Amino acid sequence: MNLIHMLIKPKYAVIAAFFFSLYLIIHLININNTIKLSQGRCSPSEDNCFIYRPEVKLAFITSYFKPKTPARAAEIDICLASLMGNPLLDQIHVLVEAKDQPLPAFASIDPRTKEFVIAARPLMGDFIQYACDHLRDHRVIFANSDIFYDLSLEYFAKLSDSVFDSHFYAMSRWRLSTGGRSIEGFEDDLAKGITYEPYPVYGSYDTFAFAPRAICADKAKLKDLVENLNFTLGVLGSENRLLYEVRRLYPELQMENVCGQVKSFHIHKDPSRPLEWMNRANTDGRSYEI
Repeated sequence: MNLIHMLIKPKYAVIAAFFFSLYLIIHLININNTIKLSQGRCSPSEDNCFIYRPEVKLAFITSYFKPKTPARAAEIDICLASLMGNPLLDQIHVLVEAKDQPLPAFASIDPRTKEFVIAARPLMGDFIQYACDHLRDHRVIFANSDIFYDLSLEYFAKLSDSVFDSHFYAMSRWRLSTGGRSIEGFEDDLAKGITYEPYPVYGSYDTFAFAPRAICADKAKLKDLVENLNFTLGVLGSENRLLYEVRRLYPELQMENVCGQVKSFHIHKDPSRPLEWMNRANTDGRSYEI
């Protein structure tokens, strides 16, 4: 964690040299931290059997762009490197505009990387549509470009099909910190410089996971959903509008915030932000919090 703190400080001497080093470090950590199987006695066919299922295919969809400032560019590359170093992901799909190609070398040489060239910055609905077009047999996770993860993504590989397929997951993030208030159950994380961010109180979510087969079959509903998600990730209120539309069209899906089980981290120390960030998604009361 100290390395990440060092990288996101505003002083950058040779930024490019860090990228591949970071990838190697994360990859080596993941090799040494092999996936732990549950020790409970249960059959993988049981819905309440929470055990690693090697047959499960997790796919991640993200976008990639090249910011104007070196500091922000480093943050985006750190997050992409964390995905490449995560052995739990079967495929990593990167939506990128032609002007922002090529991807960093550590991403392009990974056989799991699927690069998809797009005409403009992807909208929230584009992630849903992409999953339906390309990843119907996967469990799909998607997020903005400045979110990274640890091995707690394993959570989504341990749920039974019937449990995962009946849910739409939205996760609040954790935040990097040098300290914070003590919260029962998270003392070890505080000692490592990670502070639990109590965003569930405010209804902010950064990562989403769902089964495409649960929402893609009905083409009319899918078209309705995608058309109503015509804003980019990261815009204020966008995640609440997403949850509202999913709840409206797929009331049978249970919504759950599993930030206590899956740890995601947001890196945005660089002060630069796009102008559209403050343009709150048009909700007109169409907003939902878990």
